[in-house]
This record gives sequence, C-alpha cells and structure tokens, in this order.
Amino acid sequence: MLRNLPRPLRLAARLTAFCLLAALLLWYADAVLTEKTSTFWGLYDEPRDTIDVLYVGGSHANAAISPLQIYEQQGFTGYVAYSWSQPIWTSYHYIKEALKTQSPQVVVLDTFGLVYGNTYIEAPLIDATSDQFSPRIKPGLNRLLLTVAMSRCQVTHKPFYQYNSLLQFHTRWKSLTAEDWTWPFVSHASPGKGFGPIYTTEVFSQSQPAAITEQAGYAPAEEYLYKIIELSKKEGFQLVLMDLPYITTETEYGIYARARRICEENGVPYISYLLDDTAAEAGFDYATDMAEHAHVNYKGAAKLSAHLGAWLAEQYDLPDHRQDPAYASWSELAAAEQKDLQDGDLSMTHDPLELLQKALDERYLLVVQTQGDLTGADGAAVAAAFDAVGLDGSIFASSTAHALYVFEGGEMLYGQVAEGETLAYTWTDGTHTVEADSRPDSASCRLDGEEIGRNRPGVNIAVVDRETGERVQSISFSTLHDYAAYTA
Repeated sequence: MLRNLPRPLRLAARLTAFCLLAALLLWYADAVLTEKTSTFWGLYDEPRDTIDVLYVGGSHANAAISPLQIYEQQGFTGYVAYSWSQPIWTSYHYIKEALKTQSPQVVVLDTFGLVYGNTYIEAPLIDATSDQFSPRIKPGLNRLLLTVAMSRCQVTHKPFYQYNSLLQFHTRWKSLTAEDWTWPFVSHASPGKGFGPIYTTEVFSQSQPAAITEQAGYAPAEEYLYKIIELSKKEGFQLVLMDLPYITTETEYGIYARARRICEENGVPYISYLLDDTAAEAGFDYATDMAEHAHVNYKGAAKLSAHLGAWLAEQYDLPDHRQDPAYASWSELAAAEQKDLQDGDLSMTHDPLELLQKALDERYLLVVQTQGDLTGADGAAVAAAFDAVGLDGSIFASSTAHALYVFEGGEMLYGQVAEGETLAYTWTDGTHTVEADSRPDSASCRLDGEEIGRNRPGVNIAVVDRETGERVQSISFSTLHDYAAYTA
C-alpha cells in the first residue's frame, strides 16, 4: 500500500509510525522505571467526575483525612491527592492534574506547603523528598510544567530535565519486579482514597501563641497560593484552605496568619486546626491524638475527619450518595476501613481492661492465659481488669493457680482455673484453627499451627480476627515487667 504513495508521503508515513512507536516505548519505559509509591495514580482509576471534594497536600493530609469516614457520615465522596512533604507549587499542578478527570465541587488545600523553608524540615531535605515523589503523575505537559516549577522554586534549583524518569530512575532496571512491568495495565485504585492512618501515639502539649504576628514566608510559596486562588476562580471550584495539627513554631503560626488574611481578602474560607478554638471544636487532644510531632494518629484523624466533613456538609450543597447503588463500593470500602481501624486500635491498646473490653467484640476470638507465680509482682490492676469482664481476678493472689479463657464474639467458650494440670482448648471455624493450652510453667497459643502467644510468666493475651483469620494482638502483662504491657 505504501509503495503506491509518492516518495515524500511514504517517508512521512514511516516517520510518523517511528515517532508513534518511540513515544509508546518512552511512555512504557517511564511507567516501568518510576518508583511505585504515589497514591495519585489511584485518582486516575476513580470513575470520571465522581469525586465531590478533592483534598490536596502532603503527609499531614494523608494521615489526617479519611474520605471514606466522611462519606459514611455525610454521603459525599472525596480523595486525598498527596505526596510526601508536598510544596505548594506541587499542589497547584496536582489540582490541575486532577481536573483532567474530575470536577470537584470543593478543593481543600493543606497549607503546610506555605511554610517551606521555615519548618521542622529544612528546605534542601524537602527538595530531595519532592524530587523523588512530586513528579509521579502521568507524563504530559502538566508534569513538564511541574518540573519547571520545581526547578525554579526549590532552593536547590535542580535543572528540570533531570526529573525525566529515564534519567532519574535509569538504575532501577537492576531491581525491576513483575509489578513494574505490568504497572501501566493494572488498576492502582487506593482502597482508602488516599488516607494513610498512623497507629502510634506520642504525648504532646501545644497551645497557640498568646499573640500571633503575621510573617512573610517563602515568596514562591505565596506566589502559588495566589495562583491556586486564581485557578479556583477560573475552573469554578470552591477553594478551602486548612492547616492541620503538628508541633508548630511562632514563625509558622505567623505565616499561617498571613495566609488567613490573604484568604479573607479573596473570599476563601480557612479552617485552622492549629488554633485552639477550632481544635477544641473537633475534640482534638495533643496528648492522645498525635502519632509523633509532625502527624496526627488514627484517633486524631477520626476527630478531624468528622469535624471537617460536618463543616463541609454545612457550608456547601454537597450530594449524598449513600442510597445510590452506583456508589455501593464506597459503603463497602468504608466498612472495610472501619474494621481495619478497629483492628489497628486494638493492636495499639495496652491497658489491660480497655484491651479486654475491646477484644470481647463480636469480630474477635480472644484467648487469655496465665502461667507462673502470679504473686511475683503487683497484679492489682490486671486483677481488677479480670474482675470487670467476669474473669477470676482472685488468682493473682495465688502462686500456684493458672487459667485459660477462650471467647468467641464476646461469648465465653471455655474458662477454667487449675493448679497443676494442663488446661487446653481448640477452636476452629473449618478454615482456621486456634489451639490454646496453659500449664503451671508455660502457655501456648497456635493459629493454624503457628505460635502467636507470648509464653511469659503472668498474663498472655492473643486476639484473632474471626473474619480474616489473622492475628490482631499478642501481648503479655508479665511479672517480669511488673505487669506492664509487653509486645516485643
């Protein structure tokens, strides 16, 4: 067929075919070589125009905002488009990228990017993190413009062409996996819609400064705040700014105060969870709700998500999809997330009474064993916990008694106290089997043949999720540690 064409047309056709093939190969190589740690790719897999609220920001937003909880409580959908240590120029291009496939009614911007160069992470370190994570969106003009913005705005001013995946990740060919080769052809949907709960707790105390004085931040960051405000007017979405709890300096408070004034002047709402009144409205407590100095934990996220979701529902006429069969998967994912959060919460519970009460839920199989001389330390607190849930707390006054209790869904299947003889019980649902035994000097708890118990003198507790057959908690309150919780 080509032979019948004039020579110039044949050359043009071959050149076009070559260019198309080269572009296809470059696209595939880009997808294969890029490291696979971005949740933005999950947004591409959301059906077009189904996200009502877009949350954009760094790891603060990722840890604090649960779109599925908000959906369950308010009915509107959402997605957290985040990247680690996200500068605000990245936020701008992430919003533009999201608008290619979604038409969110509201965009909520995490303002941590405004304190670039004035926060606990030094600017060069933010640059290094951003270099690795920010460009992980699909190839195209927007990604090119993002890398140009990174080159111009970052203090390290890395040439924009160095962000090309073939240059940045060319050494990854040595460690490519099957996931890399199939990456462009499979779904990358985020089950949590960009939410990443943190299951740790550190105790902090913070109040806003008595007097907050406006301070100018990094000029390019403020420039992009104005660009995002203009983008919201051009594209017709409602912009909302928010800051999230972390241990904050007076300088940062001053930069956020300046941002609040800019927002007020431009008719943009600003929710500040760093201000005492707003944090109190949400019920946020730095003593219980921080994972570490920079991020909220899963308990803090539940409070902030509930407050933010209710505020958005009150302020804007957002749809309620909970009765719409087309959104049934959101309800299913929300239920699954709540189970994961329940498991995570139980795994982080180290108070004996609180642990036993939570483990008596219908979802769990609970095994409680004692062994050794229970008078070897002061067991009053553990004994009180036993008594509170109907176990025999008097055994903590005995140097020879040992016990075994097994509960399924909160109902006791087995409960015995003995001196000398072995106590044993086997539970099975036909798929998974738990075998537990308690002796005067040892205890064992096996899940499908694998030991999950602690076997320490004192109290050993194991909790199994009956639905998944997975261990949720294994903890001892040992006389070796004065009955303090021990999971190591």
